[in-house]
Amino acid sequence: MTWERISQSSSLIAAVDRAPPQTVDARLQIKEHLFFGARPMSRECELTGTKPMVGNIVSHSQIKTKRRYLPNLVQVTLRSEALDQNFRMRIAAKALRTVDKLGGLDAFLAKAKEEGLSTKALKIKRDIAKKAVA
Repeated sequence: MTWERISQSSSLIAAVDRAPPQTVDARLQIKEHLFFGARPMSRECELTGTKPMVGNIVSHSQIKTKRRYLPNLVQVTLRSEALDQNFRMRIAAKALRTVDKLGGLDAFLAKAKEEGLSTKALKIKRDIAKKAVA
């Protein structure tokens, strides 16, 4: 981090402290964002919840070295026919194949269990269910 960024961040943090009263959590979030910057995206599929796995690389001499197996995440735009809307998601390539096989996002979410879905996907699933009832 450059000195200019540090001095700019500290002056902005001081300005946040002088700002009109807000909740303590909001102030902390603003300070965190100013000081640390934006957080990186997680390596997790929004539809299936697939995360990185840990394993070993085993050499010919049986020396084991730790490594991570990352999911093959792709940024895609999926269309919900029920809501008549597009949704941009970061999903695993395997999940994309499953969405295609089941006939689209609506059919996939209808069959999907809630524990693997992200908050965004859960909201879409609930909206589709509301639309189907109405």
